[in-house]
Amino acid sequence: MKADIREKLRLAGIGLLIAVALFAVYAPSIGYDFILLDDGPYVQNNPTVSGGFSWPAVKAAWTEANEAYWAPLLWMSFMLDVEWFGLNPHGFHLVNVVLFSLNAGLLFALFRRWTGRTGVAVAATLLWALHPARVESVAWVVERKDVLSGLFFLLGLGAYVEGRQSRLPAGVGLAWLCMALGGAVKQILIVMPAVLMLLDVWPLARTDWDRIGRDGWRLAREKWTFWGLAAFLAFLPPWLHHQDGAMMDVPISHRLAMIPIHYLFYLKKSLWPSGLAVLQGDLPFRWPAFALGIGLLAGATWGLWRVRKAAPWALWGWAWFVGALFPLSGLVWAGAERLATRFLYVPHMGLALAVVLGLAHRGRNRRVIAAAAALLVLAVYLAATVRLLPYWRDSRTLFTRVLQVNPDSVHGFDNLARAYFDEGRFAEWQAYLEDFRARRSGSGIADIQYAWWQAAMLGDAETAWATLEKRMGLPRTDPDFWLWLETRTNDRMLLGTWRDVAGICLRTAGDLERLEQMWQHGENRWDERTRMNFLAEMLYAHWSAGREAEADALAREAGSLSGALLRAQMPARFAERWQQGARGYAFACFQNYARWVPGDGLALNNMAWLVATAKPDGLRHARMDEWPAAAVEWAEQALAASGGSIPAVWGTLAAARANAGDFAGAQAAADRALALAEAAGERSLAAKFQAQREEYRAGRPWRE
Repeated sequence: MKADIREKLRLAGIGLLIAVALFAVYAPSIGYDFILLDDGPYVQNNPTVSGGFSWPAVKAAWTEANEAYWAPLLWMSFMLDVEWFGLNPHGFHLVNVVLFSLNAGLLFALFRRWTGRTGVAVAATLLWALHPARVESVAWVVERKDVLSGLFFLLGLGAYVEGRQSRLPAGVGLAWLCMALGGAVKQILIVMPAVLMLLDVWPLARTDWDRIGRDGWRLAREKWTFWGLAAFLAFLPPWLHHQDGAMMDVPISHRLAMIPIHYLFYLKKSLWPSGLAVLQGDLPFRWPAFALGIGLLAGATWGLWRVRKAAPWALWGWAWFVGALFPLSGLVWAGAERLATRFLYVPHMGLALAVVLGLAHRGRNRRVIAAAAALLVLAVYLAATVRLLPYWRDSRTLFTRVLQVNPDSVHGFDNLARAYFDEGRFAEWQAYLEDFRARRSGSGIADIQYAWWQAAMLGDAETAWATLEKRMGLPRTDPDFWLWLETRTNDRMLLGTWRDVAGICLRTAGDLERLEQMWQHGENRWDERTRMNFLAEMLYAHWSAGREAEADALAREAGSLSGALLRAQMPARFAERWQQGARGYAFACFQNYARWVPGDGLALNNMAWLVATAKPDGLRHARMDEWPAAAVEWAEQALAASGGSIPAVWGTLAAARANAGDFAGAQAAADRALALAEAAGERSLAAKFQAQREEYRAGRPWRE
């Protein structure tokens, strides 16, 4: 008994050591910033998250989708981050690294349990954890999706094995619960029933590869609750993306033809992980790549089938990799990305164990050589990971890296341009825009994106119009000019940007008639996101023309598009425009939203905080003199709507008063925020209020 306890303690110590070592490897990412790729809409400008943990926010997390994504436990984890750290990105990164380290420790425990070999479990865990593909999952805040869903996935696998071995009678039920919880973070857990089938083959030995055809139906049928949950999770993302307009209209024949090409890409990056970037771009269809992909998939499967008796884990690891990657292989095309190395988070687990078992499955002398080879691979992976990690430091370094790997990435260009602007590097920003357009002259998306920047950020509608006229070969007086792209492409990004440009240009010119015509054309055709963005331009045009009654009527019409459109989506869109630098425009949007929905305390609080704590950007925006008083008014309205019991709202009022020069009032509000936070036991929030109060005592406003 004592020996058994000592062994368990020894293994626990090894698992802890692995977790600590990996924490040290990825710890530099704790000091990194948010990036201009989903961190804004998912965290910073997500009204469900940015106000911290509250029961209304929890309800919204479970009942509403954000960015065409239903992930209530993800939003709740971010809410807790806000409670602990505020909107400081370092806290979010810290949680990511901790969760990943826990995943590694748990994976070691599972591998050790399944193989009974400590060295194999250590090597396989490190092979998985040090692969450079993990950087994207750990260093990107929104990829909390991977590390949190991965935790539930691994817990579920462990519970299932223990349950089938009768060490945990409720294990199978716990495994289903873990799948459900993980699915509420990321729907990739639809692969879990298939992975459980593989565990039935090995290590549980409830069947083997020769009997899988006879036993497979029985084993699959007993997991009907898992398959039912998987069907629900598989249905959810395409449906939400379709509602949001993100579902790409790509022929099924093309999607199927691209699957072996995508597998070829992932196999290459698995074995030789060079040229990794967060935006990998698309792959073209080429017959040689298609044939090679088919041949490799078929040949590897056939070869591993032939050695299934001597090495059952080899086919097992290959099946894990192929099966877990299949939902992300391009069958469903939604959003802008087809390829991403973060998709390898789960597929690499089984593959890593199979590779290490294969190296260990040798004679004594060969095992020495295999061990040396494994150490060399781990050293190479570690060096590559350490080298790749700093690219995630901030948006500018990240998207500079993207354009090094994928020079034609329009998303990379767009986000790098935004990064220059957000950092106040305006001369570099404008030079970069000109350089990009010069290099991509004649490219539809390059010209239209350039026009968007000119219109939205510089307010230069004439240059934008001239760019578009040259690109289209049509004068703006031609009736077809404003609907030019509608019949020429199904590229969602291109169409969305084009409609934004058209709306901004027409709004700038005060051409309400043309705006109305485009709206009537697209109201029942465009996706909800496009309608919302175009509607914002129409509203702004009416406000600018002093047509407040028409704006109010239009706002009521907007509410009919979607029950949650105004309350859940529009404030976040306006906040995003503020963060992008279009502050004059965003402020006008804030003002009118506050008038439409005066009781929306969460939106009012977020709007007040953005305006009150904004760092000067060196530009003169419209109606800047009104900003301080408006922020105070919104904060007071948010306080009234909340009942005066939420410390964060008092903190916003303090920041708004300080920004308006009322430092005595700011101190009083900060004192109230501090008292409420301390009474609620929210120590991190209390520390933040203390720091803010010191700034107000010194006669300085709070800036973020």
